[in-house]
Amino acid sequence: MSFVPATRGIYHGVTAMALSKTGKIYAGGYQALSRYNTDGSYDESFPSVFFNLSSASILNLTIQNDGKVLVGGTFDRLNGTNKSYIARINDDGALDWTFNPILDDFVSATAMQPDGKILLAGNFTSVNGVPQSRICRLLGDQPVLTIRSAGNGNAVVSWPAAYTNHVLQTVSSVASTNWITVTNSPAIVSNLCVVTNPITSGNQFFRLAQP
Repeated sequence: MSFVPATRGIYHGVTAMALSKTGKIYAGGYQALSRYNTDGSYDESFPSVFFNLSSASILNLTIQNDGKVLVGGTFDRLNGTNKSYIARINDDGALDWTFNPILDDFVSATAMQPDGKILLAGNFTSVNGVPQSRICRLLGDQPVLTIRSAGNGNAVVSWPAAYTNHVLQTVSSVASTNWITVTNSPAIVSNLCVVTNPITSGNQFFRLAQP
């Protein structure tokens, strides 16, 4: 057999599953989230995440483009820490504390839009203190630009693939409001742009913006 599921990790039934781009399998259920290799063996590089020790359950899993996992359910604790109804787990199994929406009831469904915005649905009526009944959309993470030298004063600017519908803009002073769209953005590679104008003096700042 090419797939032999491990008995380790999930002990009380599986209620949600998701498949990563690398073929690894996330399985969530009552009280726990675990990851398995393509052959079904337990992935030792991703320690199981444990939720409430009573009746808490994972109801939905969504894998982001960056590999982080959105977990929705009925839980209110995660690995002994207060964390209610929605959480995001890093690739190493650690809780991502940069993602911290506050809801008043459980999340039963999650989804990612192509632009990185996050959809949640469930039994909640409040999100971050704002009345919001049963379904909401979160703006998601702010894109992080990575800039490296390409030689001869040129620069290669890249950003998360979820923001491929954005354009790259530049300005010589952060105090200026006259942001200029880089003419070859978006580039052929949708989340990478070679800034071809040599940077000869002063500073050059970049941002992503929706066209």
